[in-house]
Amino acid sequence: MAITYNNMSCLFKRKGLLKTSLGYAEKALKLETQSSKVDNPACTHLNLCAILSCLGRHQHALEHCQVIYKAALLPLACAREREPGTISPTSRHSRPSGLAIRSPPPAT
Repeated sequence: MAITYNNMSCLFKRKGLLKTSLGYAEKALKLETQSSKVDNPACTHLNLCAILSCLGRHQHALEHCQVIYKAALLPLACAREREPGTISPTSRHSRPSGLAIRSPPPAT
């Protein structure tokens, strides 16, 4: 169900309905944090980061970005502890990825 909420959030974000999009993303994250089956809700955090940035809530967006960053570093730190100088393969959900945060439009 969390994936469906996150997908709905993306749909509403594309349509420019950011507050509706935010509601669905928050529902998705709540379900993901309550579930033992979800090991890495990075996609939802990334979506929340983008939505909050578009809404001008950059500090809150940054907090979600930092969660993603820390989650991406954890597998790397564990790999270094096992065998220095090597990095074990990680799932596609735990790899670091690029992130762009929309800056606010210039004041007119």
